[in-house]
Amino acid sequence: MKNKILAVAALLLAGTAFAVSESIDKFNNPRPVQFASGIYVGSDASLVAANVKNKLTRVLGTTTTIDFTTQTVGRQESSAVTVTGARTGDRCIVTPNATAAALAAQFTCYVSATNAVKVVFVPLSEQIGTTAALDGASPSVATATVTASSVCTASVVGTAAGTAVQVSVTSTTLTVTGANSATNTVNYRCNAPVDPASGEYTITVLSMQ
Repeated sequence: MKNKILAVAALLLAGTAFAVSESIDKFNNPRPVQFASGIYVGSDASLVAANVKNKLTRVLGTTTTIDFTTQTVGRQESSAVTVTGARTGDRCIVTPNATAAALAAQFTCYVSATNAVKVVFVPLSEQIGTTAALDGASPSVATATVTASSVCTASVVGTAAGTAVQVSVTSTTLTVTGANSATNTVNYRCNAPVDPASGEYTITVLSMQ
């Protein structure tokens, strides 16, 4: 009798586990599997002619070393990286190395030509602030501490708003001159240089139809 009760309990537990879990098909083939005609990902409702672009036909990739130079503003493109089979219009994803990923920067990629991919680096390091009041001299001067070698712009706030000013950065000191008023402050925006240095980038190209 005890054994029968244990057997029933086991069945109930098994049924409960099955009810709250999802059955997943696993492919444990030790060899790579090729889907020559591509694969679809999504529900049956999404696999219609109007959404044919969700058919994944190829996944391509490579790892390459890129040595971007220091950039303060704008964008910088790498030289072409060979990814055999890549075509213009394919989706491109780039994964930077850990050092580059930790920087205030954005890394993207695109297929620039057949079998060729370019990685794009855009620095995003930005410092925004307001100086203390101008000193009232002729011309007035205001300063602020910023990252060395930053590229900065500035504009006067207050009664002298719109007055032309000159901006310079020496070491870590931003100096703004030009407005002859001690009642005005200066808003500034600075972009600091970003150096990804040399490192590996992993490129993945997806072809969809």
